[in-house]
Amino acid sequence: MTVGSKIFELRKKWNLSQEELAERVHVSRQTVSKWENDVVLPDVYNLKELAKVFQCTVDELINDAKEVHTKQDGPVVEAMKYSGKLVKRHWQKVGYYLLYVALGCFIFAFIVNMMSGGVENVYQSMGFGHMFGEHSTHHGMESIFDMNLPGMGMFKVIRTIPLIAGVVFLIGGIGLIVYDFIKMKDAK
Repeated sequence: MTVGSKIFELRKKWNLSQEELAERVHVSRQTVSKWENDVVLPDVYNLKELAKVFQCTVDELINDAKEVHTKQDGPVVEAMKYSGKLVKRHWQKVGYYLLYVALGCFIFAFIVNMMSGGVENVYQSMGFGHMFGEHSTHHGMESIFDMNLPGMGMFKVIRTIPLIAGVVFLIGGIGLIVYDFIKMKDAK
């Protein structure tokens, strides 16, 4: 298999026209046609560019192997690359979204904090503490909300994780908004 036929095969495999390939490699469409028809060979620089476009090695392009093994990314990697491109275009929006997530983390941590204090503390903080306080009569029973449950320490862990995440998201969001502001200021 010649270099030209490999270029043709890979171009078809990647669903590229001669013009699209020429644009990516920074040559004319006629040059790509000459490569594919084995009129001329691509130089070293163009071989490197072709290898990048086709995600293979230069050796695989020039050696007499029957099949070229390309390193195509999976759908997850492609989605991450696309997300990265979107983030670069919309720094400020991402910053605001991170602030919203941070706010959600703080609210969640607040709710867990309220729950970890026991139902009695929640009612006291809401102004209904007299219902479960010392003036409550339970016919000789202690308050049912005075139970010392062994799992209450888990609330501290559950409360700490969203607080840490909230701080990270808050710093990240503010950082992206400031970065976008500086970038926009420099562009003007």
